[in-house]
Amino acid sequence: MGRPRIPLAERFWTKIQRTDSCWEWTGATDRNGYGVISVPTQNKRYQVFRKTHRVAWELAYGAVTGELCVLHHCDNPKCVRPTHLFLGTHSDNAHDKYAKGRQAKGMQRSSLTDVDVCTIRAKYATGGISQQALAVQYNIGREAIGKIVRRDNWKHLP
Repeated sequence: MGRPRIPLAERFWTKIQRTDSCWEWTGATDRNGYGVISVPTQNKRYQVFRKTHRVAWELAYGAVTGELCVLHHCDNPKCVRPTHLFLGTHSDNAHDKYAKGRQAKGMQRSSLTDVDVCTIRAKYATGGISQQALAVQYNIGREAIGKIVRRDNWKHLP
């Protein structure tokens, strides 16, 4: 039967260090420094990790709809203070990063060519190379490779 699960809000707020400025997450973080917390899936059979700034927004203001991102005014990836957060699109996020000097001009554009993308798909389809190996080979993130091979990105290519 298992032990009773502590509600998300209760678990969440016990891992916050409040200062006069940011409220910093003290629990687990991802490789980019953003806080993460495990949350049960709807059927409660599995756990998924959610970004804590997004959880903070949802606890304070309600669900985020569509493909909106939760962005930081303060640029502190560990910050979960609701008043430091705002909603925006992926494009807003890219513009915000550039405006605040966290991304070089032109970095929003891919370094890959159409030929690279077709080659990545072909290599992955043969089963001879992993997404991680392709990411290293092309100097991009594994997540980007996943989107390429699933055809989430570069949809105009065969």
